[in-house]
Amino acid sequence: WTELSIQNPSGGGVALKVSVSAAPEDGKANVALIELLAREWRLPRRVLSLATGRGDRRKTIAVAGDPVPF
Repeated sequence: WTELSIQNPSGGGVALKVSVSAAPEDGKANVALIELLAREWRLPRRVLSLATGRGDRRKTIAVAGDPVPF
């Protein structure tokens, strides 16, 4: 089960709210998150990486490459 939605956190800005069914152990949920985002954004998984939040619910995802297509 997965869920992806856009949120407006109280601190301002925009955040994605994502839920994955993978267990949050041994990095399984982080891998599922990267796979979900790669599929939704139609990007190769290799261009996405977890910049911050490996053990936290709040994460920052880095996207490598040219930002113009976005």
